[in-house]
Amino acid sequence: MDLSTNKVYAGLVFRRLLDKNEIIFLLLFALGLLSSSFIVEKPNRLAGGSPLALDSVISGTSITLAVVIALIAVLLSRKRAFVFTNLSFLLLGLMLSFFLWQAGDYAAGVTSQNDYARISLSYGFWLILGAFYFFYIYNINFFSGAFYRFLLSISFFLPLTVVLLAGFADKLSLLIEFYYNQDRFYGEVLNHFKIAYGAVVLAVITGFPLAVFITRNEKLSEKVFNVLGILQTIPSIALFGFLMIPLAFIVNMFPVLGKFGISGIGWLPAVIALYLYSLLPVVINVFTGIKSVSSDVVEAARGMGMARYQVLFRIKILLSLPVILNGIRVALVQSVGNTAVAALIGAGGLGVFIFQGLGQAAPDLILLGAIPTIIIAVLTDSVMQILADYTKKKTAYDKI
Repeated sequence: MDLSTNKVYAGLVFRRLLDKNEIIFLLLFALGLLSSSFIVEKPNRLAGGSPLALDSVISGTSITLAVVIALIAVLLSRKRAFVFTNLSFLLLGLMLSFFLWQAGDYAAGVTSQNDYARISLSYGFWLILGAFYFFYIYNINFFSGAFYRFLLSISFFLPLTVVLLAGFADKLSLLIEFYYNQDRFYGEVLNHFKIAYGAVVLAVITGFPLAVFITRNEKLSEKVFNVLGILQTIPSIALFGFLMIPLAFIVNMFPVLGKFGISGIGWLPAVIALYLYSLLPVVINVFTGIKSVSSDVVEAARGMGMARYQVLFRIKILLSLPVILNGIRVALVQSVGNTAVAALIGAGGLGVFIFQGLGQAAPDLILLGAIPTIIIAVLTDSVMQILADYTKKKTAYDKI
């Protein structure tokens, strides 16, 4: 065989051994292992630092072992069986927690000699974390049962949680920022939930009947979707600004409203803006879900003597529930992300730490706001996806 034929053959063998997603995982993992900046050592919170590679934190033997474990995890996950996938998740969870533990141990040694010194996790660690999370998302999708997904998630995240709760990483700069802002942090997390979830609840309460109403009027539905689509194109910070002016005018006209916390800045313009953003995914999914119900099913229900409202609630809405929940899922995830921007108009939330960190050039303070925001969005998406999958199976069973 000539050289080109050998290359093609080698490529086919390689692809047979590893699929595209497994290659992406191993590539990201390798980039993290080989990066020149796994952590950054800084003399104080705001000063520039010196990047350190992973081999400055753990031994070369441990790095080699990590590569072997990653390959074993890939081979185990290819079985597509719960036991093997669970074991692969546990191996990767233990590996990630080991990396974090060793970084925390290094930080403890440095800060014991200099109280002002800071050790920050750098892009090498975040690449490894991203690789592991990509592996987790890809493989957990092969299991549809909520109980199995829960157990798999426990195996993956429990070792990391143990390391954090046991205090093995407390001397890392990110954790130091957390302990300095602990009381305020929990309050802002609560504010974030109130604003993000409150806006979507309002969107569901008003958007649901609107969607049901326009299913009976095609011309009106086009106009409604056009208006809601235009609202989606307005940048969030611009919409916050637009709402501040009329709200400030109303409060000046009726000062008594200020006693209820209503003003041109703060939580109210944030909730109104996020409510407007949430309307489109809620309305369009309710509309699509109801419209997708077969006319034969509707006629059969009417033939059984069901009234119009019974057909709506017991047939149309029930069968379209998975689609409706997916719309609410999109609205919630979108709202959680946009709430971080609402900190600019005094609404509070985790965006407070992001913008405070930007102002102080403190990356770990930025991460203190950004990471929990991402976690809330991911958890929200996962829970709503599980609910949608459950209702899909339930309605399918009911139809049988």
